[in-house]
Amino acid sequence: MNGVFATAQMFIVSGNSLRTASKGLIDKEMFIADYGKGDELSTHTLESLGRGSRSLELKHFGIGTMTLGKKSVNSVSGAVSVLVKVSGTIYSYEHPVFAREAGSVGPISVNGIGKDEEEAQVNGLVIAADRAAKDIVNQLRNLGY
Repeated sequence: MNGVFATAQMFIVSGNSLRTASKGLIDKEMFIADYGKGDELSTHTLESLGRGSRSLELKHFGIGTMTLGKKSVNSVSGAVSVLVKVSGTIYSYEHPVFAREAGSVGPISVNGIGKDEEEAQVNGLVIAADRAAKDIVNQLRNLGY
């Protein structure tokens, strides 16, 4: 995913760096708490994200989620399979007051296959994340970004 974004000249920043630079307004723990309760970000988190993004003069902010399913084992080959789902949203902060959703993707579902559960998860995640990133980049290009 990072490779796709880097090729598209998108700047990727770690969650910890954002928390520090935004003085806590953008904190990955808020996202974790919200997504632990459901599929949506709370109004509080979205408002804090907007204030933090504007304070850092970020025009866009992207966030994504992944869900891992239970493993299954092929009785003939012994290969392990895990369903991986990836979703993402890019918010635009170009308007001085209001945010808008500039792009979104997913859920993209991929059946990852490997010799064990961890390998199957990683294989599925790599494929799903790559597809999601390419879709988001194409959406943003179509909007003129």
